[in-house]
Amino acid sequence: MAAEIVRGMPYAELRRLRRDGLVPPAAGPCEIEGCHAIKQHGEPPGRQDRFVYEHCHHHGTVRGVVCLNCNQLLATLDNGGARVYHWPPAGEGK
Repeated sequence: MAAEIVRGMPYAELRRLRRDGLVPPAAGPCEIEGCHAIKQHGEPPGRQDRFVYEHCHHHGTVRGVVCLNCNQLLATLDNGGARVYHWPPAGEGK
């Protein structure tokens, strides 16, 4: 639910809202098509069960919720990697 509220929001605004306790921590599942990262109750913590609000590194807008593995991949792609994924523009749902 929180992902729909913050999608398209400037990342700086999301950080302020998180700091003030007005937006909950990011929760899975990962929104990248084909990724099956979900947090299973009782499993030890790892990169695929921790989630973040992902943002465009060029425009600064929040795109959604992803696992840490997908977030690292998207950051690499945003910073010069080949575009091999599809992510809806800010403001559009899946």
